Amino acid sequence: MKWTIFLLTAGLLLIPLNSSRAQQTEGKVEQKETESTTSNNPVVHEVSILHVFVPQVLVINVGDSVRWVNRHGIEHSAKSLAKNKEGLSVFFTGQLMPPNSYVFQFNEPGTYDYVCGLHPAMTGTIIVKPKP
Repeated sequence: MKWTIFLLTAGLLLIPLNSSRAQQTEGKVEQKETESTTSNNPVVHEVSILHVFVPQVLVINVGDSVRWVNRHGIEHSAKSLAKNKEGLSVFFTGQLMPPNSYVFQFNEPGTYDYVCGLHPAMTGTIIVKPKP
């Protein structure tokens, strides 16, 4: 009986410690995200390709890059609806089998809508802001 009480007490003591650590960790992650979005150094942002693009809308700064990573069990792509001077998509990942990825650096501000070339109902948007 004493042993059971000790285990319950020990278990209760661990809960606040774990919660405290989780909050500290979350605070550090939030701080890093804030620093990376306000710094002048280019950042590589990640978009996971599942049955949708995650995140579906991503806001970045000029000079930053986006890495699309196929984390789904089937082939996907990301193809810009915006065209360059030659009339081609601004970016096109090609067909990506999991776990392959593609990186593109955005050097011009603007809004870049895109779709999966194989599944056009999958859509996403990259919003590129001028450097602060």
